[in-house]
Amino acid sequence: MLDLGDLMVFVKVVETESLTRAGAQLGLPKSTVSRRISRLEQHLGVHLLNRSTRAVTVTQDGALFFEYCLRSIGVLRDGERALQSRQHEPRGVVRVAVPAMLGQSLLGPLFARFLEQYPDVRLVSVVSDDAVALLKGGFDVAIGIGPLADSGLIAVKLGTTESGLFGAPGYFERKGNPQTHVELPRFDLLAGGTVDRRQRWTLHMDDQAVT
Repeated sequence: MLDLGDLMVFVKVVETESLTRAGAQLGLPKSTVSRRISRLEQHLGVHLLNRSTRAVTVTQDGALFFEYCLRSIGVLRDGERALQSRQHEPRGVVRVAVPAMLGQSLLGPLFARFLEQYPDVRLVSVVSDDAVALLKGGFDVAIGIGPLADSGLIAVKLGTTESGLFGAPGYFERKGNPQTHVELPRFDLLAGGTVDRRQRWTLHMDDQAVT
């Protein structure tokens, strides 16, 4: 089996036309360079170099083998660079918890662009409003709406959302149109996500805030 080190030595000898100069560039003594060339020639069964006290020249077989060595070494170096570049690119599995109010309709396109930019990342998303519990359950990232419930977590604000109270025209025809917040308890409420009955809402109407 060919020794890659022997190939590198052979290529350097051909490029420098000298055992001494090749050894100096590779950090090897001349005797080691000569021994490795001889071992390569013995393995191949041909003479690769003509050696004299004045110069080293490549034989016809050596010139042919030199071209193949250059191609092979070039491919190996390309592979090395490819592996090195992969070490700097994000990869692996990212588990994300997303709230039901946002869901896949809003976050889906964002996730798609993320995966297009980082193809070696596998994204696992779970729709749930209990972001804190999901983080403790092994998720890497949780997207939530509202103040952070656990002060031990690190949060980054992504944006601002606004909520409102809305009703169908037919519903208001039957129930009437509320004019103030005092009338709201007599109306039915259908809320998205998880609603805590103890949660306090702040309503804004005519530049006034009512809790």
